[in-house]
Amino acid sequence: MRLKLQSSTKQSIVTVDDDANVAGLLEVLKEQGYGDVRIKIGFPPRAVSVADGNVRLKDVGIHNGEKLVLEEPSVSPIVPIEQDDTPRSSTPHVGVEDGYCVLRRVPDDNSCLFRSISYAVFANLEEGSQLRSVVADAIRDDEVCYSSAILGKEPSSYAEWIQRPNSWGGAIELQILAKHLGITIHSLDVEHGRIDDFNPGCSTFIVLLYSGIHYDTAAFTPLSNVDCKDLDVCVFTRESELGKAFIKGLRELGAQLNHKGYVTNTSTFKIKCNDCGTVLHGERDASEHASTHGHYNFGEV
Repeated sequence: MRLKLQSSTKQSIVTVDDDANVAGLLEVLKEQGYGDVRIKIGFPPRAVSVADGNVRLKDVGIHNGEKLVLEEPSVSPIVPIEQDDTPRSSTPHVGVEDGYCVLRRVPDDNSCLFRSISYAVFANLEEGSQLRSVVADAIRDDEVCYSSAILGKEPSSYAEWIQRPNSWGGAIELQILAKHLGITIHSLDVEHGRIDDFNPGCSTFIVLLYSGIHYDTAAFTPLSNVDCKDLDVCVFTRESELGKAFIKGLRELGAQLNHKGYVTNTSTFKIKCNDCGTVLHGERDASEHASTHGHYNFGEV
């Protein structure tokens, strides 16, 4: 069977016997330069037990074509920082206990919501298409909850539309993905300083920053070089000291970003209809254009 290996630093494809066991896979990983790694599979990724080397890969859920997410052990992210070790960087950040709350920017490519969640949960920007598919499946499976009145179009049409790489996501997508991933997603509206909670009450959470038209990820780093993402933490436990300190720092970071012009005024910003090329001004014009012409494919100008 062919397996795709993905770590934080590289990707590769390996071949093992169809009846290979865990010990055989670990030997292949060793040949590929991996040492003690944690193996995850599925979506969302779940850890695979490698304690018994005699167990067949099929019996732990690894099949032909599987993607193995390999997490190599790292130094604990809670590393004390000297008082005079002050970061000097253009990356927006504020100090929190034992580190910094930082903005991790994602591309302005109409997939920012999906990329920001992908970075927070999977530590990469490449899971957007899978996240879009999760949304589409949820809408198809519950057309009562996700009706045309809620979606602004027929559920089947919306499910097809949201899977296009240039379709924007919003509150509907955040709620579906938070529930699917089993986490709370906090979205900080930077302009108004308001935190919107999606799937509230979970023991773990991630945080997105919302400018009015764009989403980025908020992360914790213990490194004084706040540009380095190697030890980023994006998933927090609600009752932990770090989780509580991070939310407090998040509000300060939001105020800093608002002061520096991170916000986009949705009543005046320019937006382009990718269906007909019309340039529109503000969210109201975009909504009227969508209702009148049936065009929902918008992009940033």
